[in-house]
Amino acid sequence: MTVITSFHGIKEELEESEVLEILKESVYMPTQEKLAARVRRYINEPTILAFGYRDDRRMVGVIIVSYDEGTCHAVIKDIAVRANLQKSGIGSTMIAYMMEELKPSIITVETDDDALGFYLKNGFAIVNQQQKFANITRYNCHYDVRS
Repeated sequence: MTVITSFHGIKEELEESEVLEILKESVYMPTQEKLAARVRRYINEPTILAFGYRDDRRMVGVIIVSYDEGTCHAVIKDIAVRANLQKSGIGSTMIAYMMEELKPSIITVETDDDALGFYLKNGFAIVNQQQKFANITRYNCHYDVRS
């Protein structure tokens, strides 16, 4: 079992290979170019917060959130866990940590069929769904922390 030993801000580390290796788990058909463009957007966006989660040896998970302090609204942009550690509770731990750290009132996320069950298990509700790409359904999910 992986024991999370530290949580820390990693926005300045987003371009490092260890982070990119994990982040590619949340990107559809990842390429180096696609990952680099995404990370550049995150680095340049002032509302983006990035947290890394380490066990005793290495980074095991990453969560990237756009957070509006005025409205206390958090949007999960990416959440990823090392492939061999998925379905072990790390993603849920990252959401709980983000909620404790930021204290958002509302959390939203756009996801697909692959991760929908994860969000539903963590208390999110489907707000709507849409065909964004051919044969791929996207879901907008919402978690009202106040209720």
